[in-house]
Amino acid sequence: MVLGRICAEWKLLQSAVEVTAVRVPATHHDFALLNALADTPATKATVQLASQKLAEALSLAAPSRASA
Repeated sequence: MVLGRICAEWKLLQSAVEVTAVRVPATHHDFALLNALADTPATKATVQLASQKLAEALSLAAPSRASA
């Protein structure tokens, strides 16, 4: 699995896309998508971090409203 992560990050870096890698110990693949694990601290923290990063990226991409 490490090789897959490294290859994916390399491709993103070549495309000039910012990459944030986060490891969540004591979890397994797709843990944040399983309803049975929706209320766990790991899932809540992961969804919050992903939401924060997405909001930051979208605010950077938004056109400035100051120009008039």
